[in-house]
Amino acid sequence: MEDGQDIQFRCLGVVPQSKIVPNLKEINFGAISIGSDPNQVLIFKNMSKNYALFNIKSKIEGLTITPMLGNLRPNDKLDILFKIDTS
Repeated sequence: MEDGQDIQFRCLGVVPQSKIVPNLKEINFGAISIGSDPNQVLIFKNMSKNYALFNIKSKIEGLTITPMLGNLRPNDKLDILFKIDTS
């Protein structure tokens, strides 16, 4: 609307629950040598019939996770890389 008043509004909605499942329950890097950059890949699958959003947060210093956020289509899979920086 030209020359109209600015207004603010808030939208609310109900989003169906989604379920993302990793192919493994834990990551074990074993013994790590200094100067190496060990990594492991987990495969995450969206088990629901809806789009799923994810946001991974790590509290471990030196652990890089790629990608950390994104979305998955229904029944889609995504490789998530977990890498430790030892330098």
